[in-house]
Amino acid sequence: MLACSYFSNAQITVYKKIAQRHDDYANNNWRGQDSILFAYNTDAALTNLTALKGDSNNGWNNYYKYSYVLNALDKVLVQTRENWNGTSWVNNTRYTYTYDVNGDNSLIEYHTWNGSTWNAAGQITYTGYNASHKFQDEIAYVNSAGNWVPLSKNHHEYVNNADKINVLEKYFWNSSTATWTKNERYYYNYNLDSISIATRSLPDTNQAWATVTRVMYNYSTTPFLLNETVNQKWDTSLVTPIWVNTSRIVNTYTASNLIQKNLTELYVNGAWNASARNTYTYNASDKLIEYYTELVNNGWQNNARKTYAYTSNNITEELQYIGNGNSWDLDKKINYDYDMQDNNIYKEQNQYTGANYLPLTRDFYYYNMFVVGIPIVSDVKNSFVLYPNPSSNQIHIEYTAEKNKHIAVHIIDQIGKEKIFMTQPLFTGQNNISIPCETLAAGTYYVQITSLETGLSQTEKFQMLK
Repeated sequence: MLACSYFSNAQITVYKKIAQRHDDYANNNWRGQDSILFAYNTDAALTNLTALKGDSNNGWNNYYKYSYVLNALDKVLVQTRENWNGTSWVNNTRYTYTYDVNGDNSLIEYHTWNGSTWNAAGQITYTGYNASHKFQDEIAYVNSAGNWVPLSKNHHEYVNNADKINVLEKYFWNSSTATWTKNERYYYNYNLDSISIATRSLPDTNQAWATVTRVMYNYSTTPFLLNETVNQKWDTSLVTPIWVNTSRIVNTYTASNLIQKNLTELYVNGAWNASARNTYTYNASDKLIEYYTELVNNGWQNNARKTYAYTSNNITEELQYIGNGNSWDLDKKINYDYDMQDNNIYKEQNQYTGANYLPLTRDFYYYNMFVVGIPIVSDVKNSFVLYPNPSSNQIHIEYTAEKNKHIAVHIIDQIGKEKIFMTQPLFTGQNNISIPCETLAAGTYYVQITSLETGLSQTEKFQMLK
């Protein structure tokens, strides 16, 4: 479950998106497809999100909206979704949030609208917070005939009772025995502030944790860079079980400590065999100008490629290619435009037909200025693990999703400007996301993950080294 984070402290000027519009191109005309309006309070905290759908007459119709009731710290107390029925807004779902005296979220309740009243449908409790505001147990319940029935539990333990997670154990409720049944376990070791080993275990027939796989992260020391990621499985077929390599990713870097290549290899018959590689090229200002992937198929074959053109620090053109053996076929072009504050205000995507560009989609973005506190993160949840931190090339996110969903990932600098944006589908269970950050200058940044379903966000801070 994603939760909200807020920013506080020294006053700065930030620009928040107040509207966006998405059009597609058909029958030689642009037509509006969907748009979103955002409303904020004076602290630039989101209070309303209204989605609109375009119609055949090029008009905009209400679709759905989220409303947020905030406390004095801009934490969400109530989130309500309403759907438009053609004439009025109708209640749909509601989340309510309860916080303890330390400002930590202790309870989330989920309600559905039955046409006249709100019905309690589910809840999640959070207990055992430590001094770093990290919870120990997260338990989900479903309401059955007025009774709260447990569904699942995630148990967390932290290194030195701080903020780095050491153990994550997952359980599901066995209603027939009225007990918690083991489901999955992760154990994390660290090198400085970055994960060095992540070991996964599953329960055996006796409900004891049995090691099955691990991921090893090997770093250089000066500078601190992730050089190798090795996946292994615990082989119990031998008299003396051992760790057996399955795959690895080997990273190489430029003289500026920017990622230059990721080589993926599979371990077969006692040897490493290349299967894929990603290559990054930069200009004299260390800005990424080309990224391409290749796959092994009777030799290296081109797979996908992107090139980037800049005006000042902003990407203004992106060309996308599809691999064709040892050559590249131009597929799409994306153009970007910015305002005086370097906010992205326009994006247009065109399909290359072999001779010309055919318009596909375009997006408009609108902003407003707010004077707010410098972004210092106050986390309510620990739904994802971010590493390596600090980083000099890319970051990795391990995210556990309770259901299939889509999220938006924002990389934000210290003055509130969005530097990287991407959307990502998540699937129930463990998800691993890699985000290239080579275009970022050295400094402090924030990863903000936002649910595209609820609009709720969670933020973590990280450092970029160069």
